Amino acid sequence: MKLIWHIGPHKTGTTSLQTGLAAHAASGRASYYYPPVGDYGPGHAVLAWQFLGLNRRERSPDVILAEVRRAESLGHSKMVLSSEEFSRALLTPDSFAQFADVCDGVDCELVITLRPLPERIYPELQELIKNGQKLNLGNAQEVLEAVMTRPGLRPEFLSAAIGETHASAVSIVMVDNEMPEKIFKGLSSIVGDDVPIPRNAATNPSYPFVKAAWLDIINRYAGAPISQSRTAVEAAFQAATGRLSVLAEVPYPPLPPAVQRYADGTWAQQLAYLTVLVTERRVRLIR
Repeated sequence: MKLIWHIGPHKTGTTSLQTGLAAHAASGRASYYYPPVGDYGPGHAVLAWQFLGLNRRERSPDVILAEVRRAESLGHSKMVLSSEEFSRALLTPDSFAQFADVCDGVDCELVITLRPLPERIYPELQELIKNGQKLNLGNAQEVLEAVMTRPGLRPEFLSAAIGETHASAVSIVMVDNEMPEKIFKGLSSIVGDDVPIPRNAATNPSYPFVKAAWLDIINRYAGAPISQSRTAVEAAFQAATGRLSVLAEVPYPPLPPAVQRYADGTWAQQLAYLTVLVTERRVRLIR
């Protein structure tokens, strides 16, 4: 059995990829098994929560191996898992060690999707606010502290994921927002199928929204009770979605200088690390 394990991180085209993978599996033409996803989007968030003991789930280390056995019983020789929630293993006490227990017994290929880290700062912060966290985006220290709660934005994410999972192969897929078809070509080369591109692969209302109305409403309600803040953010989002064609042309506001330095430095460090691994043929880089 070959397990292709895509762990995100967040804001790297994960939802589009998962939509394509799930649709292809549902068509009956896929050569891989894609486990049922439940009520939380097209990816395997629930499996990730169970596996890692997150979101008030009891930790179930055997849940992945149970899916492997199910895939085998259905006659599959290949299984694909995909959820950015798997990246949250970095924030658990034993980090990615639990992955190693699976990969020591199953042939695993670890897949990580990446786009430049500076481009992911605002979208990741949006996720925090959308879920009720109070954050003053004008305060660089608060922003940096919030960044460190997001596994994919931490400097040690790549080295921990690659070094601790014991995967037999590692593929890094670089995301190009201007050409979303490239990520699907990369994915198809990994899973061995021609995974179709979802019709909305290039459309994500969170990106134009965060560039304009969202930033204003978040700062305005940063000190409000969580329930009031969430209501205001949702109302602003709904109002903004009717103007996406206009908002899409609004550029991102500049990051605070300290945050920009962190983002640029961390991304340069990660690229240098990947260059070494690619040279040593320990990682396959797909652009």
